[in-house]
Amino acid sequence: MTGQLLFSGFTSSSAMLLSFLYLYWRGREQYLLLWAVAAGVWSMRYIFGLATVGSGLSWLSAVWIGLAVIRGGFMFWGVRAKTEPGVPAVAIGVGSVLLTVLILWPAVVEVTPAAMLFYGYLAWSMILSGMVFGLDESLPLVERNWTAAAFVALGLLQVAFPLAGDVTAFAPVGFALAAALQLGIAFGVMMTFFRRSVEEARRVAQEEEMALTRALSDFVSICAHCKRIQDGEAWEDLQDYVTDRTAAEVTDALCPNCLQASR
Repeated sequence: MTGQLLFSGFTSSSAMLLSFLYLYWRGREQYLLLWAVAAGVWSMRYIFGLATVGSGLSWLSAVWIGLAVIRGGFMFWGVRAKTEPGVPAVAIGVGSVLLTVLILWPAVVEVTPAAMLFYGYLAWSMILSGMVFGLDESLPLVERNWTAAAFVALGLLQVAFPLAGDVTAFAPVGFALAAALQLGIAFGVMMTFFRRSVEEARRVAQEEEMALTRALSDFVSICAHCKRIQDGEAWEDLQDYVTDRTAAEVTDALCPNCLQASR
């Protein structure tokens, strides 16, 4: 069962990684790249767990915790990149390293202050990411709220792990919920940016249509013989007049009547 849960977590975190990478490639928004790195680190955590499942080595928990803290650091870095570009990442990196050193020493088997600090750190990185994403008014409302809710729910789930650590049935349910929420984030962020691209394309088309309407609604003097259009003292071809004033492209064709007359 443990291997299956770890594999589901790897699959869902990889979906987040691919989603963030693809959207960064399309829009070059830095926070998406940082969140992609965070998802990649989380995938490595699951891979490491699959490779060492059942080994019982004492140092494995330290590696797991270290990868988790690095994931949280990149999530916070992405938040800062989205809300306040240019903030030095060195402070975030140094803070993450110091926190890792503080957390690696105590055991995280029971609910100790260090355990709560660790899970609180992970939870806040997700909750804050969701809040920042949800408050971005440049993104479509429904899709961004879906994604934000998945972020926040995943953060709250992080807090529940140490509190329910003694409940045997919680571990498989918790892992399954985490995998489902990660898939929800991947789906939500893809739908958010897809919807935004559709709305931007619609807005550009409307602006072009309005520009064409304005350009052609003015009083136009056109030659009765050659069909050139007067522009001040000059006379322009119809095609040049339209293309200079709008985003439309004019091509040559024959209407049915002219085609019939030419035969």
